[in-house]
Amino acid sequence: MPKILRKILLDKLLVLKDKNLIKVVTGVRRSGKSTLLLQFQELLKEQNPNVSIISINMDLPEFRFLAEKNWKEIYDYIKAQLQKGVMNYVFIDEVQNLPEFEKLLEGLYVTQDIDLYVTGSNAYLLSSELATILTGRAYEINVLPFSFAEYLEFTGETAIPDRAFANYMRIGGFPEKHLIRKSLIF
Repeated sequence: MPKILRKILLDKLLVLKDKNLIKVVTGVRRSGKSTLLLQFQELLKEQNPNVSIISINMDLPEFRFLAEKNWKEIYDYIKAQLQKGVMNYVFIDEVQNLPEFEKLLEGLYVTQDIDLYVTGSNAYLLSSELATILTGRAYEINVLPFSFAEYLEFTGETAIPDRAFANYMRIGGFPEKHLIRKSLIF
């Protein structure tokens, strides 16, 4: 499977690393939010193989039990996994699927030795209630579908630029659509 590093976005995350802010990754569905955070986790592991990473993806079945817990139980679940005396990088993918996630984020934000990263739907994460809670505590990184340059890097279609651009305009910048398209060509 082709892989593209979205360097500008990864660089933003690196600059924000260890800053006392919740890193909120937003964007339309299937734009690459989860992939960006996975790539950032890999970058952290390259920098320090012993790094403490706690990753919760609410789209995966093994974490769906958390949707039935209250925010405090989820907080305790995360806190039990923290390593003492080191920075713990906590990633929560699709955070809006957790009950009372606003309270959870607030609780994690004030907990020492946590660097917090979340993804989710713009509609939920930018709601007025959450915006009030996060004011001054969060930095938003908006992930868009591929630009044409990223599309070219991802697909390798560089031989005939006009045809590549026509394909990009017809299919769009969503990475998964291009993977499906490639698998359907015999």
